[in-house]
Amino acid sequence: MIPTIAPPPIIHPFDSLGRVAKALWVAFVTVAVGVLLAYISSSLPVQEIAKRMTTRIYAPFLTLNYSTQGRDTITVMTVDDVDLQSYGLSWPIPLDFYQRLIDRVVSFRPRAVFLDVLFLDDRDVRQVEKLRQSTCKASDAGVPVFIATMARPDGALTGGNASVIPPSNVEASLFNAKNSIGKPCVIPTLANITPDKLDQSQWQYPLTRNIESGRSSVALSMFCQFNTDQCPRDIDEPMALIWGTRASLTNEQTMMSRDAAGRVAPICRSQWHPAETIPGVSVWQAVTGHSPALPLCPYHQVIPIRAFQYLDRPVAGYGFSSSEMSASISGKIVLVGADLAASGDNVISPFHGRLPGVHVHAMALDNLIETRGLYIQDGEFGGHRGWNTRTNWFTVLAVIFTAFTLCGWSLVRPRPSGVNDNGNRNKHELKKSAKSPFLLRVLVVVILFIPTFVAALLGYPKAKKEKIWTTVKWAVGGVLVYSLLSVLLLWLGYVIFRQGPLVIIEYVMFPLLAHFTHLGELFTKRIYLWWISLAQPSPWQYMSKVNSAAGTSHPD
Repeated sequence: MIPTIAPPPIIHPFDSLGRVAKALWVAFVTVAVGVLLAYISSSLPVQEIAKRMTTRIYAPFLTLNYSTQGRDTITVMTVDDVDLQSYGLSWPIPLDFYQRLIDRVVSFRPRAVFLDVLFLDDRDVRQVEKLRQSTCKASDAGVPVFIATMARPDGALTGGNASVIPPSNVEASLFNAKNSIGKPCVIPTLANITPDKLDQSQWQYPLTRNIESGRSSVALSMFCQFNTDQCPRDIDEPMALIWGTRASLTNEQTMMSRDAAGRVAPICRSQWHPAETIPGVSVWQAVTGHSPALPLCPYHQVIPIRAFQYLDRPVAGYGFSSSEMSASISGKIVLVGADLAASGDNVISPFHGRLPGVHVHAMALDNLIETRGLYIQDGEFGGHRGWNTRTNWFTVLAVIFTAFTLCGWSLVRPRPSGVNDNGNRNKHELKKSAKSPFLLRVLVVVILFIPTFVAALLGYPKAKKEKIWTTVKWAVGGVLVYSLLSVLLLWLGYVIFRQGPLVIIEYVMFPLLAHFTHLGELFTKRIYLWWISLAQPSPWQYMSKVNSAAGTSHPD
């Protein structure tokens, strides 16, 4: 009797590859899946919110080496409800208040003054003339005065373009005024800002320049006024707003509230602690009383307008000596804004909470000063701005670094039990039968990838269980490897390519997420099986045999 020779077992074609080839396949497919997840996330609010939550954790560390150069150059003055009560005023504030304020501030010789106030309504002619005279007097004294204006969503200007919205008599007077040497008394700026559509925080700042009117966004206009050689020319991408966390120490002493009993207490704190980045820590501190539940003070020094009433008078939270006021204003760029319940001119900082809108312009100007005009971009990957952009180059290098790391990690990790090292014995037959057209195989693989991707996101099929100790050991090693990779990508993106926190985290989080969930390995085996099967005379029959040999109807 002739003995029956059993046919060689059918193994998964992926197991026929060498270890290096497997690692390369897994690495690049994992990166591709990660980038795909990043693109999909832009249309999934849940993913975008997760990205912002993650950014809130690590973004404050980006400011640890942030210099105080900008903070020492900028002072913010705010008009709040207590100020109105102190001066016996109501909203809207009369023009003569701003006229007197400009005169008082200019007397301390600031570098510039910005009024974050929109004068869209006609006012009393006599007050308009007094305000015009004050701005021209400041201009003659070498102190440029910047005034806020707005642009509509279609780009048309309000206040100054008669064909759209006629300017008020205040704007018409200020924008046409000339000083004694024939230069404009005021510099109109564009004060438009747009909060984030998901969490309403101010993650970016639009740098705009209207050629026809000569107006630029507030921060850009003020920066270029004093730094002509550093003025950014390419402003296609918006600026990622980096919020400083080391608040001016004087704010905790001056930003105070008074209760009915006359007791004064600070309304914010000046210190930020790294422990706040740990989820739940700040809540625990507030509940247990280890830390007051106060928001972080604004980054730049804040002077309440009422401080002028209390010069050299020791009133807690209000009093400034003449020397202190001079040190806070002289040679500084002073930004004046409103912190009024009636105005609603507020923004949300990711780390400071609600702030008057003037602080956005102050922080954006600070960023331009810190980066010398080479601002941090909040760009998007793609060709809508051309392919030769910093964001695109960073994305390419991030993919390369990630692929290199994942490939090396796959080579170091032990192979899962059950992998047949003798798989090379049918490699020759597989290559020999590869006859299907290359483009046809690519098309089929792409088509099959879509339903497989959806199924994998739903958790099918389940990963095989491994021993607890082995899993823990290699999981810890993976965390260390991926932590180093994340630090490298953060440094590469932020320092070298000047990409904003939301941009960087997208290309750090999603490729690593794809690897941790083994989506890359799952997709690699499926894609490679499809690729080899399409080269067989009977693709679906071959795929069925491999699946049956694996004991499942789905390749794994």
